[in-house]
Amino acid sequence: MSVNTNHLFISSFWKNIKYYMNSRVVRFLFVGFLNTLFGYSLYAILVFSGIPYFYSLLVTTIVGVVFNFFSMGRMVFKGNGGHITFLKFIFVYLAVYLFNAYFLDILITEINFNPYISQAICLLPSIFFNWFMLKNWVFR
Repeated sequence: MSVNTNHLFISSFWKNIKYYMNSRVVRFLFVGFLNTLFGYSLYAILVFSGIPYFYSLLVTTIVGVVFNFFSMGRMVFKGNGGHITFLKFIFVYLAVYLFNAYFLDILITEINFNPYISQAICLLPSIFFNWFMLKNWVFR
């Protein structure tokens, strides 16, 4: 490839990245992936440290609320939000926590999955619920 061809390729690549990053769904998936990676890593570290999975999930959710409010609000929904928005955000994360804790307990105690696999399974429905509530209620 010549220098001109390389420049065109790189320029085209960045234009495509900018185009796709303007999509709210793509931004949600990207930021959500980073938030999920952060949250799951924290959960796994706490469980590995001997903290029971319910407490690990609770700590992860509390830390995640603050971290995710700013990343989702600013990078995905392009809003800073106010006190009401933050309260709605907390309510959504409380609902996600309760849903997650319920199914996490079933997977661990009834099906005998380990806490790492159980939490990984709980992530997908939590992500869909989270997207729906943030898009349609918190950051409308």
